[in-house]
Amino acid sequence: IAPKGSVALNGTSLTVNDVAGCDFGINFIPHTKAHTTWGRTQVGDRVNLEIDTLARYVARLSESL
Repeated sequence: IAPKGSVALNGTSLTVNDVAGCDFGINFIPHTKAHTTWGRTQVGDRVNLEIDTLARYVARLSESL
């Protein structure tokens, strides 16, 4: 997962704000929470995660330069 890259969580495309090891952060805007299932999601709920594999490889390559 690359900083400022994208992830899809439960089919919602979101921008990654920060990455630290195995953790990453995103922000929800009120519109997204109101018009998706995210307004009803609770801590501990399972989610589907899709990542941009190409962005991951490019980020790792740029770190090694």
